[in-house]
Amino acid sequence: MAGDLRRQLSIEKRSEIITLYNTKHSVKKICEISGCKMSTVYYTIDRFKKTNSCFDLPRSGRPCKLNDSDKRYLKLCALRDRRKTLAVLTEDFNGGRQMPVSYSCVNRSLTSWSLIGRVAARKPLLSKRN
Repeated sequence: MAGDLRRQLSIEKRSEIITLYNTKHSVKKICEISGCKMSTVYYTIDRFKKTNSCFDLPRSGRPCKLNDSDKRYLKLCALRDRRKTLAVLTEDFNGGRQMPVSYSCVNRSLTSWSLIGRVAARKPLLSKRN
């Protein structure tokens, strides 16, 4: 399928393919030994010929504004009071920070913890015993 995210080959698997290629094994034999598809083996060999390396190139993109401790703190705040909206959580989080973060950044962080915006319903008819 076009929407599938395929797993990336590990560096060990790539180096195994390159080693087998350098020892003059055929592509079909490399496929049998490594257990990869023929197109994957061809792509890995072609990439090795171009870059002369089996390591990944650095990826583009801006680094995340939140570090791991910030993300854990956001999770703690969200779980402490489940009735808080995203706007309130963001305002509380930005209160003590020099660099404020946006709603979407907070939303992405909470989504990574599987905390999706569902506000708990009020239950006024429950008594203390329940």
